[in-house]
Amino acid sequence: MALPPAAQYLPVMLNSLLSFSLFGTTNPFDYKPQLTAAQWLELVDEAASQGVTALLYDAVQKLPEEQRPPRRELFQLTSTTMTIEQDNSRRHATLLHFATLLQQQLDITPVVVKGSSLARLYPVPLHRECGDNDIFTGVDTARVNGYARSLGVDVDESNFRHSYFSFHGVDFECHHRLLYREKEPQWRSIPWQTGNEDFGSSDSGFSDSTDFSNVSLLRRLVPEQEARFLAAHMEYHAVFFHQPIRLRSLIDWTLLLLSPDMDYEKLSKEMQGTELACFVHLLSRYCLHRFHFDNGDIPTWQQLGMTPSDFEQLYLHIAPRHPNPIVRVSRRSLHYLRYARLYRRIYGQSMFRRFYLSNIATAVRNHLRR
Repeated sequence: MALPPAAQYLPVMLNSLLSFSLFGTTNPFDYKPQLTAAQWLELVDEAASQGVTALLYDAVQKLPEEQRPPRRELFQLTSTTMTIEQDNSRRHATLLHFATLLQQQLDITPVVVKGSSLARLYPVPLHRECGDNDIFTGVDTARVNGYARSLGVDVDESNFRHSYFSFHGVDFECHHRLLYREKEPQWRSIPWQTGNEDFGSSDSGFSDSTDFSNVSLLRRLVPEQEARFLAAHMEYHAVFFHQPIRLRSLIDWTLLLLSPDMDYEKLSKEMQGTELACFVHLLSRYCLHRFHFDNGDIPTWQQLGMTPSDFEQLYLHIAPRHPNPIVRVSRRSLHYLRYARLYRRIYGQSMFRRFYLSNIATAVRNHLRR
């Protein structure tokens, strides 16, 4: 049985395997052909591009022996997963060390956002790939930056939303604001967890000697505000930076939706009146469609006036950012014209107004703040 082209087949197979592993859907090999060694390598490459290599490893471990990759390809996948675990373990240990210093020296408890916070939702937290530590310190950010400099750390404050520095070889983004375009709400946080269940021992078969028990040093946003920030991050990078929403982010959102402490009614109230209110409903509906769930609190496609392919065209199937500004503006303008009805339905205004006028105003305002 001939397989479709890799560009079509691999994303579908990867999505199916991760859905099977994380959400208990049907094993795709029950109704799809087995992969060759070369196709397994291509699938691993696809997983790497989507930031889900270690999650693919978890899925493979749940397959019957005869459906797993050949020994050589499985070894490569295992080796990469071990590296991801070690990197995440080191990154999180450094986060705890820095948080200890902030608490002891400045009486500040940082609020962890994005990667490390979302990792707690995964069956094996160390398998949620993260690149750096994102912390929110709000009005205390200047004090944190000053303290980091007192330790001999070079702090970059060129970004209007956060500072950037490397501490013990691990990158940190220290946020004094979280949103990109909208006014900051009153952010509310709660203790991260009690105990060592977040980043302690895993069932991956790899040893982990790092002590993660002291998570009282950290806080996280309340669930609906964590979702608000995550949605803003995904949407901004997709719309303004030409970075399609990756599979890892879709899984993040789905796990957040399905977490016991998520109240979608509260999330809807949190988003009410914001420019991303409709986008949050679309993102939620699309993730449930992608991973075969349903939730009566989330508007249907009919109520939203859109289809899954509409969402994909706007936020997933995005042409790379062209280096030539004339070509870039032309492509963007044609895209805005082609999907004008959808954009207006989502944002209540044309994208010409939202992107060009609002972005210029935001850029000027951020420049004046520096």
